[in-house]
Amino acid sequence: MYATEFTTILDKPYIEIPEFEKFKNHKVKIMLIDLKNSESPKSQKENIKNILKNSKTKLFKDIKDPLKWQKKIREEWE
Repeated sequence: MYATEFTTILDKPYIEIPEFEKFKNHKVKIMLIDLKNSESPKSQKENIKNILKNSKTKLFKDIKDPLKWQKKIREEWE
């Protein structure tokens, strides 16, 4: 499978596909995501940090060994 991702400003009712020839006559999936009001990953990370920092409940306080805890959680998936 070959995939490509690009960002553009929609100012016309059609989109020019980068590397069109690689996709020509192939079945493809196209998804449009409006990024106008989206946050950058950096600001999302800062928001999460602030939420955890200001939370009255300390979510991970009982985890003494994070690696051991992760392994135990993953065992449940097997």
